Amino acid sequence: MKSGGLRVIGLLILFALAGLLCPAPADNALLYKSYMVREDYGKNILCDAYVVGKNDWVLKILRQRGEIAEKDFPRFLGIFKRINPHIKDIDTIHPGQQILIPLKELENSLLPGQESGIVTLPFVTISGLPDTLEPYVQEYTVQKGDSLSKIFYRLYGARPFEESIRLFSALNPDIKDFDRIYPEQVIRLPDPSMKDKPWYPELVSHPEQMMAVVEPAESQAQALPEPASAPNAPQETRRDMGPFGRAAAILEARSQSRGVYYFPRGSGPDLKLDLARFPVFAFENGTRMMFVDESMAKADLELIRGFWKDLRPVSMPGKPTVSSILDTVASEVHADSNNEILFNDNGVIFKVSAQWIIPKPSASGLSAVRDCITHIDRIQERTADCICLYLEQNGIKIKDVLKSDPDLPPKPKRSYDDAAEHIRTVDGTSASTLVRDLVAALEYPYSEKVPISFPYAGMQVEAFLGLISKPDGNPLLIDFGELYGDALESIGRTLQIVQIRPRDDLQTILNKLFAGLGLGFTTDPIFFCARRSPRYNTAMMVPGVLVEHGKGRKILLTSVPLHQRLIEFMRLENVQIALVGGSLSRPE
Repeated sequence: MKSGGLRVIGLLILFALAGLLCPAPADNALLYKSYMVREDYGKNILCDAYVVGKNDWVLKILRQRGEIAEKDFPRFLGIFKRINPHIKDIDTIHPGQQILIPLKELENSLLPGQESGIVTLPFVTISGLPDTLEPYVQEYTVQKGDSLSKIFYRLYGARPFEESIRLFSALNPDIKDFDRIYPEQVIRLPDPSMKDKPWYPELVSHPEQMMAVVEPAESQAQALPEPASAPNAPQETRRDMGPFGRAAAILEARSQSRGVYYFPRGSGPDLKLDLARFPVFAFENGTRMMFVDESMAKADLELIRGFWKDLRPVSMPGKPTVSSILDTVASEVHADSNNEILFNDNGVIFKVSAQWIIPKPSASGLSAVRDCITHIDRIQERTADCICLYLEQNGIKIKDVLKSDPDLPPKPKRSYDDAAEHIRTVDGTSASTLVRDLVAALEYPYSEKVPISFPYAGMQVEAFLGLISKPDGNPLLIDFGELYGDALESIGRTLQIVQIRPRDDLQTILNKLFAGLGLGFTTDPIFFCARRSPRYNTAMMVPGVLVEHGKGRKILLTSVPLHQRLIEFMRLENVQIALVGGSLSRPE
C-alpha cells in the first residue's frame, strides 16, 4: 500500500473517524462522518471509504450497501471497479485494503461541499451497526462455562467492566440479561484494536449514539434534502457558472472547474490535477474534454489517460470566454468545414449554417449528433421549434443562445397538428385535371367546359374551353387543343387565351397558367428557418413552385411528400401546400 492515492484515502478515513471526537448537540443524537464524491461517466457518486476486514469478501461488503447496489447490482459492480482501479481482481481482497463503496448517484450540487469531492452526512447505521465500526467488530460463539466478565477480561484485560458492557449492549441490543448467555450463542464483540482509535473515548462515553439512527445508509442517502426555493424565487442563471460552466451547459456536458483529482503513480507522489487550472467537460457517455496548456507534461497526460480512457485534450484559450472556449473546441474536434452541413431528404435539400458546428461525443454504435451553436441578439431570431425537432431526428441539434442572456433557450415544443388538414391534393394525371384542382386551390371561379362557337373554313364550329374568372373580372380561357388555325387567332383578338399543348410538362403548364393569371412565382423556392441573417441560418430548398396569389397567401406546389414538421413550418410561413400527384408530376 505505498500508493500516494491510497494514503490520501487513508487520511480522509482518519478525518472521517476523528469527527466522532466532536460531541453531538443535545438535541441531535447523531454522529457525523465524511463521505467522498467520485465521478463515474459524468455522474456524481456518493462513496463510503472502507477498510477491508477479516473474513470480508467483495460481494459480502457490496450487497449490503447503497441504493445503486439494491437497484442495479451489475451496474454497481462496474462503478466499483472504475472508482477502485487499484483492485485488479474483485474476488481477491485482503484485510487492511482501502476501498471506496458507491452508495448513491447524486444530482449536481445537491450537497454542500460536493464540488470539492467530500461531503459530511449523519453517521448512519446498517442493520443497527455503524458501518464505519464494522471492521472493528468480531463475532464470537459462546463456549461452555463462558460469562461476559470472563470474555471481556480475556479480550480486553483489566479495562473497566462498565465501559465494555456499554459497548456490548450497543452491539447486541437483543440481549437484555447480561448474566444469561448460553453455549453456541453467537454474540458480537468490539475488536481489541478499537481501543487504539482516536474516536474511541467519545464512542464509549456515548455508545447509545450507535443506535440513534436505525435506517440503513441507502435509505439515508435517498432522503437527502433537495435544495429549497421559494415558489416565486428567481431561477439561478448560468451567468454564475463562469465561461466554462456556460460553455459546458451549451454542449450538454458537466463542467468540472473546481477541486482536485489525485492520480496514483507507480512510484513517487500522486499526480495532482487542479481543475481550476485544467477544467474538464464530462459528457454523458463517459467522454471527457480537458483544457490543457504547455505546462501539462505529456507523461502526466498519459497517466491521466490511463484512468480516463475516453479523454480528449483541447487547448486552453488565452482569454476564456464562452465564444473562445467554443472556438477552441470546434477547431480541435474535427468540426465541419465552413461551418455548414448539407443533406438531402427525399429531394428536400438543407443547408445548416452556424457559428460553431461541433460533433457531440456519442457511444459506439450510435449515430453521431452535431451541435449547431449560434449566438443571437433577440429571442425572435430563434430557429422555429418544428425545424429544430425535424433536424434533431437527422442528427443535427440547433442551439440558438442569446448573447445577452447566458441561459440556454428552452427545448423546442412538440406540436401534434394533423398534417392532412393543411395539404391539398392536385391531380396531375392530365393537364385538364391539373388546371382544375390548381385553380380551385387558388380559390378562383372555374368552369371546365364552356362552349365557344366560331366560324372556320366557311362553317360554324363549336369548341369547349376552360374559363377562369380572374379577380379583376376579366375571363381567362384555357385551351387544351380545341382551337387551331384562324380560330385561335380570331378569338385571341378579343379574349385572353392560354393554350396548353398535349406534350407540355408540369413546369411548362404552370409557367403558362401563372403568366396568364398575372401571378408571381418562384421555382424550387428556398426558405430560411429563422428570422435572421442568412449567414448563420438554416436554409431549406423544396422542389416545386411557390406562387403568391394575393393578401400574403402563398401556395407551394410540389410532388415531394413533406415531413410533418416541415408542414408545420409551412403553416408558420402562411404557405398552403398542394401535393401534385400523377404522371405530370414525374419527369419524362
